Amino acid sequence: FACVGLVGIASAMRMVGGQPGERHPDRPPFLNRLREAARDRRFLMFLVGAGVLQGSATVFGTFMALYARELLGIPSGTVVQMSIATMAGGVTTGYLWGRAADQYGSRRILILLFSLLACMPLAWMWLPSLPAAAMLPATAVAYFLFGGMFFGAMAASFRLMYNSIIREEKKGEYLAIRYAVVGIIAGSMPTLAGQSVGLFEGIGGSYLGLPLTPFTPLFAILAAVWAGTAWLFSRIRESGDG
Repeated sequence: FACVGLVGIASAMRMVGGQPGERHPDRPPFLNRLREAARDRRFLMFLVGAGVLQGSATVFGTFMALYARELLGIPSGTVVQMSIATMAGGVTTGYLWGRAADQYGSRRILILLFSLLACMPLAWMWLPSLPAAAMLPATAVAYFLFGGMFFGAMAASFRLMYNSIIREEKKGEYLAIRYAVVGIIAGSMPTLAGQSVGLFEGIGGSYLGLPLTPFTPLFAILAAVWAGTAWLFSRIRESGDG
């Protein structure tokens, strides 16, 4: 890991750009430009969706691992290796989702991917009812599919942001707000998810054949949040992106 980091630093040192921005006495103060960006309703809707997307990776990586180990009985070492399936899903399908975003528009791909993501937690709830022999491959498929959808949504999200949401001449103030807001949303999601699991720690049994576990409410909330995010992206109107 240290060697990879050093290679990354050496590569970044050869990148051009990064010089201080030119001063324009006639431009409004930066704080006023931040306020203008914060009043951009379309930008704010995008930030909510981008924050949910970024936070989803942490929530999935953390709580799906707990779910697999504690409820599905998968050994800890195998659960750690499941991240390979996530990366495989991203590597295998990332290029295809990028091409699809180019052809059909980033917003449409984001709506599709978040709609598909919203269906996934409903399937995860049924995993404990599977035969023991099917548990491991089904969990690997869940990791693979999430990886593909997540990396595809990330590619479409960045394409939408840079092509349609943020104007080149105002990227400084827009990106400042973007990193702050997305960081707050993404950082708060794991905390809220942990509180949800802790609150329903004693839940058990089944309902209409569905196994009830402490993770069931969390998965239901994730499904609702991802469905809401798909709806949110459907409300964003942009030019030149289908």
